[in-house]
Amino acid sequence: MKQVTLDLARAPEASFEHFYAGPNAKLLEILKDCLARLGAGASAGPSWPEWPLEGVFLCGARGSGKTHLLQACAQWARSSGLSVVHWQVLSEAQGHGKSLADPEFQATWRLLLIDDVHLMSESEQAIAFNWFVNASAPGDNTRRMILMSADQSVGSLAIREDLRTRMAQGLCLELKTLDEEACRQVLTAQANLRGLFLKPDVLDFMMTRFSRDLTNLVGWLDQLDAFSLQTQRAITIPLIKDMLNGL
Repeated sequence: MKQVTLDLARAPEASFEHFYAGPNAKLLEILKDCLARLGAGASAGPSWPEWPLEGVFLCGARGSGKTHLLQACAQWARSSGLSVVHWQVLSEAQGHGKSLADPEFQATWRLLLIDDVHLMSESEQAIAFNWFVNASAPGDNTRRMILMSADQSVGSLAIREDLRTRMAQGLCLELKTLDEEACRQVLTAQANLRGLFLKPDVLDFMMTRFSRDLTNLVGWLDQLDAFSLQTQRAITIPLIKDMLNGL
């Protein structure tokens, strides 16, 4: 297939507003409550845990929205004036550790995000454990939150036991996969955010031709957007076929 240069500037920023909750509405409410306590700081009151660190673990299948939610949390925290570190763990093929320029814990961090912890190497697990230890160090009353994601439950992860124990002490939330109708709604909404219109036949073609996880579908949408701009053609089934065939 012909390589398509993505126009990343057209992709909308991940936010709570652009997250389709569907069956995950309660999970989203819990997550927002956690952030509200973090933002409230010392005024959070008795609802805050006895320790200054709150841990939240999100699990769910690929395309269920984990990365979107972590990015939305980062956006919320930064807009609230809180220091954020967002670690997107890479697979071995992508190059372990390349996405984390400086692994040293920073005392100014308030929200610590670790995406795809199931991909961590042994050395990266040691870094994550160090973050937990430092974030909840005795005498440091700074309120922090560690939010992690993985494609499986904490108990199923192939990680060191001391890290698993720390992760399991917090909230463990599971994202439910959206059904086909919900996926169609999300894909249509994502297209609208990019200024695109997907005719029903185009949407049907994408849902039958491509894998139905949202990460994959939105990725194809971005490629179609870029290809449409390059060729100055509307997004139609013939255009999709031309893109797939590499013209």
